[in-house]
Amino acid sequence: MTPRLLPREAIEAIFRNQASRFGTASQSYEWQALADLYDRLADLSLTEINLSSLTAHVGHAIAVDGPFGNLNRGTAAVAVEAMVELNGMVFSAANAEITMAFVDLGAGRMSIEGLAEWVDAHMTSSENAA
Repeated sequence: MTPRLLPREAIEAIFRNQASRFGTASQSYEWQALADLYDRLADLSLTEINLSSLTAHVGHAIAVDGPFGNLNRGTAAVAVEAMVELNGMVFSAANAEITMAFVDLGAGRMSIEGLAEWVDAHMTSSENAA
């Protein structure tokens, strides 16, 4: 099954939620940068790629190249979880583990491949989660 890419509007909504929660909603952001980033991800989603790899590319792109400044990592973490669930899987990791993974990702201590392995280790079929 070809994985579904989280819609760009969903990424924007996740960011807006993060911004309102953390008090940076009044800042200006480069929405064209998100559009460009999303176009690259959409092209990638058309290739033969598995869910954990596509999700890792989404997380990496937002955390490292995202237009959201200090909210890149938080937005990326929520987008990864949402994308896993959009594709009928369940994502389960402790909040501290998610925080550390995305801090490492943003700091360059975790690669896209490493994030794909991490995502794969923390997602299960929704049928197995019950």
